[in-house]
Amino acid sequence: MIIRFLAALFVLLTGLMSASLSAQLSSRYAFVAGHGEVSWHHTYDHNNYVARDWNNDGRHDVLSLTSVYSWNRDHSKVPLVQPHAFLSNSDGSYTHTWVGGAPIHTLTTEWYGDYFSKREIIVGHGNPFVDEVLQPFNCTGLVCVPFGPRAAMHHAITDDIDKDGKLDLITFKAGTSIFSNFQPGEWGHHPGNGMPQNLGVWSGNTGAVTGAFMDLDGDGYPEMITATHWNVTTHQLHGPGGGGAVPNGGVTVWKNHGGKDFTPIQQLPGGPGGRFATRLILRNGSDLILYGECGDDCDQNSWIKVYGAGVGSLHLKQMFNIGSPRGGGAKGHPPRLLDINGDGHKDLFVNHYDNYDGSVGTQHGGIWLNNGNGTFSRLKTPIFARIPKAHLKGMLAPVHANGDGRLDWIVIYQDGTFGTLLASGDGAVSTATSGSGVVAASFAGYVEAYGDLLAAYSAGAGQNKANWGKSHYCTYGLSEGRTYTGLSAASCLASISDSTSTSTSNAASVGDSGEDVVHERAMRFLPLSNWQLGFVEVEINQLADSLTNNADLLSFNQIQMTDLLSLNPDSAITLGFRANDSESMHHPAYGLRYGDTHLSFMTDSSLLGLHPGGLLHVKSPKTRYLGIRHSKTLGNWTTDGQITYGHAKGRGSYGYVRGVRDIHAMGFNIATRYRLNPDQQLLFSVSQPMRIERGGLVFDGVIGDLVPTGRQTDLTLGFTHHLNRASTIKTAFTYTTDRNHYQGQRNSQIMLTYSGRF
Repeated sequence: MIIRFLAALFVLLTGLMSASLSAQLSSRYAFVAGHGEVSWHHTYDHNNYVARDWNNDGRHDVLSLTSVYSWNRDHSKVPLVQPHAFLSNSDGSYTHTWVGGAPIHTLTTEWYGDYFSKREIIVGHGNPFVDEVLQPFNCTGLVCVPFGPRAAMHHAITDDIDKDGKLDLITFKAGTSIFSNFQPGEWGHHPGNGMPQNLGVWSGNTGAVTGAFMDLDGDGYPEMITATHWNVTTHQLHGPGGGGAVPNGGVTVWKNHGGKDFTPIQQLPGGPGGRFATRLILRNGSDLILYGECGDDCDQNSWIKVYGAGVGSLHLKQMFNIGSPRGGGAKGHPPRLLDINGDGHKDLFVNHYDNYDGSVGTQHGGIWLNNGNGTFSRLKTPIFARIPKAHLKGMLAPVHANGDGRLDWIVIYQDGTFGTLLASGDGAVSTATSGSGVVAASFAGYVEAYGDLLAAYSAGAGQNKANWGKSHYCTYGLSEGRTYTGLSAASCLASISDSTSTSTSNAASVGDSGEDVVHERAMRFLPLSNWQLGFVEVEINQLADSLTNNADLLSFNQIQMTDLLSLNPDSAITLGFRANDSESMHHPAYGLRYGDTHLSFMTDSSLLGLHPGGLLHVKSPKTRYLGIRHSKTLGNWTTDGQITYGHAKGRGSYGYVRGVRDIHAMGFNIATRYRLNPDQQLLFSVSQPMRIERGGLVFDGVIGDLVPTGRQTDLTLGFTHHLNRASTIKTAFTYTTDRNHYQGQRNSQIMLTYSGRF
């Protein structure tokens, strides 16, 4: 009976899904066909796109700095290619053209990630795998022409390093060279790779393939921040104080001594995994944004790190995955900075080709919105789903197409056709929308119509019923299929009004020119009265990961249960403690044994083994664990099965957390062993580690979901051979899906172990 109950509970909990914390937005676009056709293999892989008004017509054109790898993914061949551009027309359409000038190699950009560029565009000219000395290119006049000193470069930027009021050229590849005022320097052998080249006024073995400059100590001279590739160089750079080689993708902060010399003062780690390279550093106000990837042919996600500037050093503010194709030689595009939602803060746009199943309609997944403090939250609401051929693979490029100040998009489809998505309405992106508004009583009635919502609101929502009802309906209700008279998706784009007023504080502007006032504007975010959610979303995600992937999470496999009181020859009351855990003496496990079936129960003063602190502090956490294990042997077959269930509770405290929505977690393991002979046996097992099935943290009545995106499943095939009484060899192959409960992450491993006594 207990087994059936737990199995039913397991099935129920695994089926539960929750809505995201992301703000929703909506869009409506008019499609204008482009002129010309794009050869697709020139556009989808590794391109750097930048927008700028090159023909002085008041509208943005887009230059695509095409990578050599998009032409030919055979890394041993480096053909010469040319950039291409989309030039604006008066009707909002674009004409595709190939840019003139000399053919070039892989390109990297001068500007610090700002998609809408106002400065010159200087491009590097190199490949981190090939030792070559080349010239940079200037694309200011659209036609890219070589200029300046020759150097080995994978990335080139400009900055005033020596505080003389003139820009200097800095190149990166296996090291750093600085050319004061773009003037050639001493010709010699670069210490980073040993190649002969112009060394400039300073050249050093930084191991860097990219870098940036920012004044961290307030002396007016910008410090140098460099980052390495996954295989830095044969001339391995040693960290500050000589403490070993720079880690793969690692970051070093260098003190600027008047633009004449640089010494390392801080060493920061690289990305996750062993082959990660920091490909690009962007500057966002007083923050630095690092984009990393593990190479063209690896199987791990790309990532973003956000570092805040401190006094003489950097500190990590945020790190998150941005996804990428897994293998196949296509990694996609580095991120770009632009203000998408019109709030005055730069957001991130990542245009990975295969990152979102290749569908243009799903490329909202490449938008990360600035939370207002320099951290970012991923946009999950589709905004391109209704455009023509949204199902096709393709890519997007943001533009201001027709000079009206509205954010438009160039869409390039897999079949080579392209066009412009012109924003409708007044085009301004804001926190609300035009329209007659929704009567407050409608959202209040929605709350009253559902008993669970009314109970949640009555428990202390912290705002009036209408506002709370709108927040719930737009964030959760729509996706859950909840309905109420007078409410629809459009209601989320309108302000709340009383029953006597038809105007709102967000009325349509004069520029609407007679359009229906209920038309959606170009992009609209829901009003977020719970603005602090954006600040802690990253911490919520990290907490959700820690709750189900931490060493302190209870497993009854860690507990040796012993009989405390025998009831009869086949049953007993049992007692146990966690091994090597003194705290477990305060939280013993109690159980019941009946034959080969063990039922265990335990409580501890934690939230699934953790004690959340800081902004997410939880008061009086408590978790109850229930486990059931059964073993059965028939002939040469032995089967063991175990299910563990956890129920965690807590209360709000001094942070942002107002309460804890009960957390339910579950995991199981089934293993079957077949004895071939007294010395050999086979193992077959399937397991799902402990995972949160339902639960969250409550912020002023809004729930921050803690449910992971996936469920890890491990499939194992093993073989054990007892060589003798003292020696044993074990081999095992394990295939893992949704590793660490991240959807889409896969892993496999083979293990060979030997144990014995000598």
